[in-house]
Amino acid sequence: MFERMPAIYYYVPPCPVCGSRKTGRYVRQPLTTGDMLYVERESLRNGELVRFAVHIPEKNAYCDDCGHEWECRIRARLMPREKIMEEQTARDSAARYAACLDKSPGKKSLFRRIKGILS
Repeated sequence: MFERMPAIYYYVPPCPVCGSRKTGRYVRQPLTTGDMLYVERESLRNGELVRFAVHIPEKNAYCDDCGHEWECRIRARLMPREKIMEEQTARDSAARYAACLDKSPGKKSLFRRIKGILS
């Protein structure tokens, strides 16, 4: 039931230079390292790529492949989970999310325990 419910997603369009879908947005840097890890982890879990900045620059979107940065109006959208899963695949955020979980200290989540058993 919950899988069919739409979720909030910050959609960044493909890169205008190279056409890659591995694009992300700048977000304001949290005050603490713990908050930064949390924001990074939750963004990746939701299929979004983010970089932190003290002040969000005018060129607020970036391409992870070619490094191009551009100004873009990024708004939150309600998207179906299936579409978000497509965005996760296109941005390769699932692999980054797993790497983020591996480097974060603390209790192992169910995802990390299953991944450890399967490895």
